[in-house]
Amino acid sequence: MNTLRDIVQKAQSGSLSKEGFLYLPDNEDWDMDSTCLVINAPELPEKEKNKFGTPLLAQELGLGITFAAWFFPELIENTKNLEIPLSESTLLEAIKYYYDEDNFMPNKA
Repeated sequence: MNTLRDIVQKAQSGSLSKEGFLYLPDNEDWDMDSTCLVINAPELPEKEKNKFGTPLLAQELGLGITFAAWFFPELIENTKNLEIPLSESTLLEAIKYYYDEDNFMPNKA
């Protein structure tokens, strides 16, 4: 099981799979220790998905689909100009902002 922090580190190092989607908690506020999975649902056997194609593991853990895995490194890269050095709290704020607004967080300066 990964945390959001683990997935951010993988995105920063270039080792995050470009296939699938990130799944994060549906009904709780995210933090860097939130459970986070990258799942490529189309590659899962049918018995591992519900009738809507949602991975059963994500459903059992209360995780919802958030970002395409290929896009997440771009989101992380875009946050680097927000603060130098970039803090985890600003990074988390930028991730939440993009999820809510479907846009990159503007620079506060």
